[in-house]
Amino acid sequence: MPGESATRVISEVDASWTPIRTALETLPDAALEATPPGTWSAKETLAHLAFWSEAVEGYMTLVVRQRPLPGGWHFGSGYSPAADVPWPHFEVHNAREAAWARSQQPAVVRARMATAHEGLVRFLATVTDAEVEADPQYFAQLSAHYREHSAGLIAVPQE
Repeated sequence: MPGESATRVISEVDASWTPIRTALETLPDAALEATPPGTWSAKETLAHLAFWSEAVEGYMTLVVRQRPLPGGWHFGSGYSPAADVPWPHFEVHNAREAAWARSQQPAVVRARMATAHEGLVRFLATVTDAEVEADPQYFAQLSAHYREHSAGLIAVPQE
């Protein structure tokens, strides 16, 4: 059972998840596909959020806990980080995940986002209070990232 700090992080992540879950459940496929000029489509945004939600387990396992990832561990897009290659710049990940989303049906992207969030919450339940307290800003960014992108998802026209 997570401690007080980890429970707070889970609560904040779940609260910031609510508008994203609503978008997953209510946005028609056409709205997910539409790409306003100069921005990502809702589908690309969801793939981006899914990737960074999935990345928490990898970061915590490799960097914080200094343990290897379980065999076969990979992101929902199929990307698997190589142990001997430096972590690419965030823009490389964002571009790859947006390209993945463009090639997928909306139902696949919806399912990945839901699975990524469930996995994030499940993983956060393993986080100790000491881990949260050692890097509170990292954990605060998890819910902030959801909030940052949820406004754009809510604003997508539902044609």
